[in-house]
Amino acid sequence: MVGSLLLLRNTVNVTTLSSLVGSDVYDVKRSLEALRSVIHPADPATSCVRVIHLPFRDFFLNHDRCTEPGFSINVKQIHGYLIEQCLALMNVLRKDITATKHPGCWATDTYDKVDDFLPKDVGYTCKHWVHHLMKCEITLDRLTLVCAFLERHLLHWFEATSLLQVVPECIHMLLNLDNLAKVFRLPSLETSSDKNYKVHDFDPLKQISRDANRFMLIFREMIIQAPLQTYLLVIFCPSSCTIRRYFFDGVPKWQKWRPKVEKTWGQKLSTLQGQRGFVLKTTFSPDGARLASGYMLGTVVLWNLNTGTIASI
Repeated sequence: MVGSLLLLRNTVNVTTLSSLVGSDVYDVKRSLEALRSVIHPADPATSCVRVIHLPFRDFFLNHDRCTEPGFSINVKQIHGYLIEQCLALMNVLRKDITATKHPGCWATDTYDKVDDFLPKDVGYTCKHWVHHLMKCEITLDRLTLVCAFLERHLLHWFEATSLLQVVPECIHMLLNLDNLAKVFRLPSLETSSDKNYKVHDFDPLKQISRDANRFMLIFREMIIQAPLQTYLLVIFCPSSCTIRRYFFDGVPKWQKWRPKVEKTWGQKLSTLQGQRGFVLKTTFSPDGARLASGYMLGTVVLWNLNTGTIASI
């Protein structure tokens, strides 16, 4: 339990912590009480569990300093457990989770009741599950779980990130997921000898992460403004897109119009929205991750090209 607490991305309350570690709330509280000198069981200001002394965290995560096997923390192992818990918790995600029953409902109209339908533990997992995946030991079993989650809940997750107001962070997570899919190699036997392997890409994750990234970059503004439009936007996906394959049957029956679509995504990656006016000049950063645009009225806007959002003005 302590290892999980030290490796969480954000501070959480006791109920969320118990969900993430898979333990009873009473057991978690009892464990925290025993560590009261270094861990505050519940901060009065935030109701969150908080590590009082930061060197406590640094000590346990440093194997050179913490040489006692009984206290040493296996970081990859704990992140692996946390990602599996995150995926399990997110199974509660569903279409129209706030029960608005109106596909045109604005996200701003639902912010006040998000906490009633998205518990804190599910909110944490929606924001940080990819972080734990990137930090754990990547195995075929874990990637299979990730693919199963995305094939069933990808659009539900998109809706949740809109309600939680973390769509830009979601795009960053998709980029990390796409990069992971590109570098992971699945070993398979090339001959009868166990010593000879031929590596292959893990295609299921590679395909759906790539399509999810393009989908979110192209439609992010509409998803931010009206979360339930996410499910209607499937009709604009290319015919070979995995999102279309998995979620087209979920398009409402009343949406009878079907546009003609291409077989694959085009060259367009994203549309930069948020500023109006005549653009006089644009300049890319050396790494290609930023774009500066100068407007006639003297405004200079710096864009984050990974997320399609304004970094600064």
